[in-house]
Amino acid sequence: MNEKFLSNKLKEFEEYLLYDVENSDYTTKKYVSEAKKFLIWLYDVKSMSISKIDKKLIVEYKKYLQKIYTNPDTINGKLGMNHVFLKYLGKGDIIVKRLKTVKRNCKPNGRYVKEIDYKILNKCTNKKHEKAVIVVNIIANTGIRASEIGQIIYEMVVEGKITVKNKGKIREIPLNKHIKRYLLKYCKKHNITTGPIILNRKCKVYSRSGIWRMLKRLAEEMGIDVKTVFPHSFRHLFAVKHYSVHKDIEALATILGHSNTSTTMIYLRKTAEEYGITMNIWHKGTKKATEL
Repeated sequence: MNEKFLSNKLKEFEEYLLYDVENSDYTTKKYVSEAKKFLIWLYDVKSMSISKIDKKLIVEYKKYLQKIYTNPDTINGKLGMNHVFLKYLGKGDIIVKRLKTVKRNCKPNGRYVKEIDYKILNKCTNKKHEKAVIVVNIIANTGIRASEIGQIIYEMVVEGKITVKNKGKIREIPLNKHIKRYLLKYCKKHNITTGPIILNRKCKVYSRSGIWRMLKRLAEEMGIDVKTVFPHSFRHLFAVKHYSVHKDIEALATILGHSNTSTTMIYLRKTAEEYGITMNIWHKGTKKATEL
């Protein structure tokens, strides 16, 4: 395959995602990566050009993915990203069926950080982890994405609400009294009076991977399972706590930036362990009622 052609085509697709679709840098990188894999398969494996793409070929690509990956969700995700690339190529009318999956009624145990671990992380007094603790508190109290943290400026904190733009949508998220007071104290300590409040050593906004690494180091410092400490885990914790108090799925979806409440419902699934605890309590109550 012509390397120059591949590079140019992917560059054009990247610009399309960034400026026409207005995807985030992180999302754009994922889509471009999948497009590159597809083009390599198309030219090197099938020895065909873009002009020859049809539904039969995409069905073959689907079968090719099934040989490499075992998780249906992973395959469907890759097919979805590839379809965006097909739309860019003017072949958006080519649609293949996604693999059918059985929805899980509960989340896997040990995947997300627990509230008690969140409280332990907050007790960290090591100055080199100060920003990590701040990030943990921001996400756990607002539900924003790691990629949106760089949009928080001092003026928003003073106003008591943050405005973020992501995936072509703008949303406002109110700050509760705790996090507002917490952030103002941090800003005062570091003489921040305007602009972004969370910057790295080079005075630039943290990348998503930079925040991920920051949280992993904090988890190691405090002896918390690093597998459960990542940005989305605290976003999940926020969703569970917010819903337990307000019981308003639509309001929660708006705060999280979800277009569909079905996505939000995924956050609220209990783990198998939590279901077990709930059923134990129920059976104890049933037993007592029977005895009466």
